[in-house]
Amino acid sequence: MTISRKRILTIWAIICAMLVLFLPGSRPVLADDASLVMTLPVHAEFGSGGLNASKTYQLILTPEDADNPMPAGSESGIYTAEISREAGTDYEVRIGFSGVGEYWYQLTAQDKTGREIGTWFLHVTVQNLNGNLSLVTTLHDKTRTGDKTDSLTLVDTDQPTPTPTAVVTNSPVPSRTATVTPAGPTPGMQKTNTKTTAPGRSSSAVKASSVKTGDPNHPLMWKITFAVSAAVLVLFLVLIVRERRRQDE
Repeated sequence: MTISRKRILTIWAIICAMLVLFLPGSRPVLADDASLVMTLPVHAEFGSGGLNASKTYQLILTPEDADNPMPAGSESGIYTAEISREAGTDYEVRIGFSGVGEYWYQLTAQDKTGREIGTWFLHVTVQNLNGNLSLVTTLHDKTRTGDKTDSLTLVDTDQPTPTPTAVVTNSPVPSRTATVTPAGPTPGMQKTNTKTTAPGRSSSAVKASSVKTGDPNHPLMWKITFAVSAAVLVLFLVLIVRERRRQDE
């Protein structure tokens, strides 16, 4: 059976056309177990400098391309995570990749009213190096060309106004001094003459006593001690004089 040259050229043209149509959009097919999971941790702090503890927030992940891999639990191509104080402080976004390529995602944090508190752009690059997937992620703040950041920082400036604490102070109670008014002579009672003693003089009704010096010892003991000490000193002087006379002789 002889195939004409025209037919061979027609078949070759069809094959080339199929390659042109399908190769640009195709990606290398890897083994089923050759998949890579990207984990994006999200930490939320509640209180001053963080999120409002009385509010509930949403972290929304939107793919730039509808064919981008998405986390489990996504609905209509959008992934939403609820963030609240009751749900905890640590969250994570997990995406599995099984093919090489570049993927862009937008992350938006907002409260239940739709008020945005932050926007980030996630860039994921997956490469096939000798049959092994290699993944590189970059997180940009606010825009695709914004500053690179290592983590998501959730801050809400809408914080409850702190209630001032009343300080109770104890007012000083003024001291009261009792004033004693001498009563007049009681009718029917005889007056008693009172003798007033001038300063520096003792009354005849008060017995004179020796001045107290604060020393409880009796003065006689000190006198005896002094006399004995003097006698011992004289005795030592006499002995010294006799000893010198003997040496001179």
